[in-house]
Amino acid sequence: MKTYLKLLLITLVLVYSCTNINKDINDITKIETANIKYAKGFKIDYFDDYKLITLFNPWDNYSVYYKYKIFYDDVKYKSQNLQLEFSVVKNRIVALSGSQIGFLAKLNLADSINGISKKQYIYNKSIIKNIELGKTVELGDETSLDYEKIVEIKPKIVFVTGWNKINSSFDKLVVTGIPIVYMLEWQEQNPLGRAEWIKFIAAFFNKEQEADSLFSEVEKNYLKIKEYKNITKKKPTVLHGSLIAGTWYVPGGDSYIANLYADAGANYIWKNIKKTGSIALKFESVYTKAKNVDFWFPMIDIKNTSDLNNIEKRYKLFNPYYTHKIFLSNKRRNFLGGNDYWESGVANPDIIIKDLNNIFYKDSVKNEELFFFSKIN
Repeated sequence: MKTYLKLLLITLVLVYSCTNINKDINDITKIETANIKYAKGFKIDYFDDYKLITLFNPWDNYSVYYKYKIFYDDVKYKSQNLQLEFSVVKNRIVALSGSQIGFLAKLNLADSINGISKKQYIYNKSIIKNIELGKTVELGDETSLDYEKIVEIKPKIVFVTGWNKINSSFDKLVVTGIPIVYMLEWQEQNPLGRAEWIKFIAAFFNKEQEADSLFSEVEKNYLKIKEYKNITKKKPTVLHGSLIAGTWYVPGGDSYIANLYADAGANYIWKNIKKTGSIALKFESVYTKAKNVDFWFPMIDIKNTSDLNNIEKRYKLFNPYYTHKIFLSNKRRNFLGGNDYWESGVANPDIIIKDLNNIFYKDSVKNEELFFFSKIN
């Protein structure tokens, strides 16, 4: 009888304990959610032992694209059901795009990057120096990565560009224990929303507080110019782009570029076409609508209007050709070809909008007054 009572007591204790364990697991509560004001592509939820970073799919009504569970303490890496679990990263980073490098550099993590795509795309002087010293290696384009070299350098995290379909070729890295983190910042059409992805990257390194502070400063500077210029009655007109293989691709009226121009106080002439992507047009269509614009940003590699004329003689039909109001975003371009506009510009739209403000509203802006842009003579 005593033995029976003892067994019954043990059983009850075990049942009670298991019930409490399950209750504890199921009752894990969220402590807080990060304050994301402009970006639509991610959220960060905080729990006692980990943070949950969720990516949303802009091609599928912002359904869940991917999830990352980041533990504050070291844990054994595992993956399950489109969710990667690993601990906070401290070093050994692979960044395969310019904007990723721009965000990491702003967080003082440039020296922790030990893998990049190609040297010719890099502007950051610290990274170029580390490539020359052999501390950072080139890994090729995302479409033709050297996977063996990636495994060899043993990164703790690899940032890649996310597309409308998740790239299954990265699975070969995931099974080796290398976390692949998809970046979808390029799908944000709000310049501040794109810049806010610094908070996404920072979360993998426990640098949220620093990211919040940096972004707040960018936001303050950006909105100061935007709010002032939106009360300006007469807005200068703007043309963007140039011919590519006989077709002129202009950004849609809801695009990142169009929003930059609008926020800087300009009248982008295709603003009423509500598209985020590019619009393919014939030269004649562009000329008819844009021949008398005030400013032109052709986005091609030229040094002067003579180069422009050599590329396409009809370019001289546009008003900015004669008024000398043609600008390129190439001022911070190095000898390799790396352009800082595409590297740090994404994280610093306040500097871009300041440049545009000077271009649009100063009677005769000088190149030394500009950071990313230069005037073509």
